[in-house]
Amino acid sequence: MEIECIDTTLLARSSMAVKVVKVDSPTMFWVQLKTGSEDFQDLLEELTRRMTRKGHMLRHRSDHIVVGEVVAIRENRGWQRGIITDINGDGTVAIYLRDWGRNMERRLFEVHILEDRFCQLKWQRIPCGLAHTAPFSDSSWPRRARDLTRFLIN
Repeated sequence: MEIECIDTTLLARSSMAVKVVKVDSPTMFWVQLKTGSEDFQDLLEELTRRMTRKGHMLRHRSDHIVVGEVVAIRENRGWQRGIITDINGDGTVAIYLRDWGRNMERRLFEVHILEDRFCQLKWQRIPCGLAHTAPFSDSSWPRRARDLTRFLIN
């Protein structure tokens, strides 16, 4: 089952409370809406409970893993939803945690099947950027500007 992205055209055009989850530069960062944070936390808690009890039965067979598939992986003490972006030749897979805007690498045996009920809530991160900003001369921001932006947002 595929997970949809939040349709930003349906969002209010007024200010909204958000949580910044990742910053690359002033023109590229990711946020999560605070209005949906309770539903998202409930989903993660339920996913963690389910995988703690039944995760051993939901291990993905390494010969059935395909790029673009939505899966569950263990992250710290909890579980996260992600999508497989690449299968490496060294027995690992690249997984993009679309709720957080982060890339991870996991061994094949650490990838689990994500049940359909955990695919019903849309991906929670929304890509954003500051309007009317651009790097001075290059096509990318200097490291110092990116670090300063991360510091200011945190």
